[in-house]
Formats: sequence, structure tokens, C-alpha cells
Amino acid sequence: MTLPGTILITGATDGLGPALAERLAADGADLIPHGRNQAGLHRIADQFATHPLAEAALTPVTGGRPKC
Repeated sequence: MTLPGTILITGATDGLGPALAERLAADGADLIPHGRNQAGLHRIADQFATHPLAEAALTPVTGGRPKC
């Protein structure tokens, strides 16, 4: 199966996120993995860096929401 478009995966660094990213990438989807765990995002980027069509770029995004 080839998936068109781009899929945003929230929580991509833990739980089902990494497995979901791997499966969707295998099906041809373009992915935007999102997560709060920077080390986990680096692991995902490293994992897909060997894929011939992969391009990985990590971009930090910070929010202005105050902690409660």
C-alpha cells in the first residue's frame, strides 16, 4: 500500500509512536513525528536516516503556555 500525503504523529517517541512511524514509513507515507522527548526524536531521526528516501531535520518548537 502506498499512502499519499503527510501524516503528523503526535507522541512519536514513546509507546506506539515509534512502531506507527515505522509502519507508515514502510507504506510510503511522509511523516512529521512530534514529541517532547528530544532524545527519542533523535532516535527516530537516526532510525530513518538509512532509508533511501528519508530526509530528517529536527526543529525545536517551544510554547508559551504557562505551567500549572
